[in-house]
Amino acid sequence: MAHNLLKTYSGMKRTGLRGKKGFTLVEAMVVVAIIGVLAAIGYSIVQKMLWRSRASEVPAMFNGIIAKEEAFYAEFHRYVSNPWVPAAISGQGSQPWPNTGNALIVGFEQIGFTPDTGSVWNQYRVTACNDVSQAPCSGVPCGTDFPAGYKGPGFVLEARGDLNNDGNIGHYCATSQATTPVIVNSDWQGQDSL
Repeated sequence: MAHNLLKTYSGMKRTGLRGKKGFTLVEAMVVVAIIGVLAAIGYSIVQKMLWRSRASEVPAMFNGIIAKEEAFYAEFHRYVSNPWVPAAISGQGSQPWPNTGNALIVGFEQIGFTPDTGSVWNQYRVTACNDVSQAPCSGVPCGTDFPAGYKGPGFVLEARGDLNNDGNIGHYCATSQATTPVIVNSDWQGQDSL
């Protein structure tokens, strides 16, 4: 009887899973590892796309500010300065644009500029250089972006922000003569355009 029992047990062992469908633990672990790698790659791609979409605010804001500055200049023959707005950089998200009457946006109000949305991801500043006897804005970042020998009124438009909250501040600028935004300091590794 013991011999028959051993024979039955060994037969069960050999054919126990034969014919049944399923995955082994190793196969399941390989699938989970592949999904993990794909998720990590996908996450970094989505993050960079998100940062790029936030950075695309800069050219749109620059175009609006430049148009308003030029319209103001055509009427009053001078450009208008404005300090950094909003007052601080926040990597935590977009910040509200100050309300009408706020001392921070006097220059922007004077030229009639407000952003299309009520909040922004970056800070913006305009430095007006109205002295026509010297090269405009020579002591300002991007002040050297004017054509060689140019003397006349102009302005430098700057933006800065920390779009991914890594502590690295992106800095962008344009001038009244070179209106395409230039990256002075990129916000994230690999940022090559706005």
